[in-house]
Amino acid sequence: MKAIAAIQYLSYLVLGVVYFAYSAWAAEGNGVSVYGLSVLFLPLLLGGYAPGLSLFMPRIASGAALAFVTLFFVLRFLDPYHGMFVDSFVIVASVIPIVVSIVALFWRGSSVWRRSKTLLGKFAVAAIAGVPAIIATWWIVAFLFGVMTGVSHRAT
Repeated sequence: MKAIAAIQYLSYLVLGVVYFAYSAWAAEGNGVSVYGLSVLFLPLLLGGYAPGLSLFMPRIASGAALAFVTLFFVLRFLDPYHGMFVDSFVIVASVIPIVVSIVALFWRGSSVWRRSKTLLGKFAVAAIAGVPAIIATWWIVAFLFGVMTGVSHRAT
C-alpha cells in the first residue's frame, strides 16, 4: 500500500471518529431533525465509507471527503443551539484530511485494489475497507431502529 493511500485511509477514519465523538451530543440534543440527522450521519459516512472507498477509488473518496468536511462545517456554523461557532479543535483536526484529499485528487497513481495482484491481497484490501463500513452501518441501523421504536411507542 502506498503512503498516500494509507494516509488517506487513516485520516478519513480518524476524522470521522473525531467528528462523531464531537457531534453525537448535538444529534442527541436536536432529536430527530434534519440538523440532528445530518450531524450524526456525516461523520458516519466520512469515517465509515470514505476510508474503504479510498482503497478502491481514491479520487472519488477524496471528493466525497471534501464534501463531507464542508457540509459538516456549514452545519456546525448553523448550529441552532450554539450559534455560529466551530471549535478550534475541529478545525485543526480537519486540516490534515483536507490537505490529503487535495493531494489525492491530483495523484495519478492507481488504487490499492488495482495494485493488488493476488487473491489474498484483494481479500485483505476488502477486509480493511469493510470493517469501518460495517461499524458505520451498525450505528446507522441502530439509530434508525431506535427512532422507529420511539415513534411506534409514541403512536400507542
